[in-house]
Amino acid sequence: MDKTSHPYIPTLLDQLNEGEISRRDFLRKSTLLGLSAGAAYAMAGIIDPATQARAGDLPKGGNLRIGMRCMEIKDPHLADFAEKSNVIRQVCEYLTFTDRNNITHPYLLEKWDVSDDLKTWTLHIRKDVKWRDGRALNADDVVWNLKRVSDPKVGSSVLGCSPAISSRSTIPAKRTTMAIRRSRAGSGPTRRSRRSTTARCG
Repeated sequence: MDKTSHPYIPTLLDQLNEGEISRRDFLRKSTLLGLSAGAAYAMAGIIDPATQARAGDLPKGGNLRIGMRCMEIKDPHLADFAEKSNVIRQVCEYLTFTDRNNITHPYLLEKWDVSDDLKTWTLHIRKDVKWRDGRALNADDVVWNLKRVSDPKVGSSVLGCSPAISSRSTIPAKRTTMAIRRSRAGSGPTRRSRRSTTARCG
């Protein structure tokens, strides 16, 4: 993220102070706009959990057993149950990941930039990611996924939980960057399903 604060962050802080959004919403939205997690926690008056947890405090060894229903998966873009998503997560990686504190971090992305009017989100893809055949991941791969899940004919559940991505969005792409332009800014950063950022498995 760029070190310069996004101009919308003071608005989010005002909304937090006025009780219009929760501290959890403030943390998520301000970090999506480039504010560091530590700074966001400080502005919200919360102790950063990263400063409390220490690796030496974690338990060592043991076994972890997880029981879960096994469900047929015909298409990752049509996943409609958590059980399916849990399996997909083992073989497909995401542009971002959201931790247990609701903070979103880059994963297949290096970073993202947000325009002042919140209408254009530019995603910068890592240059060291390759498919299993050795081909580098590029912006066209991501655009393919976003266009497919936003196509009503596909029937992806992402359409219902990701209003920021729609068939009306324009997605110009370069080799390792892409920009998503929305027709309107809305009321600020919108929570997006993790499935909306799945890179297609080759």
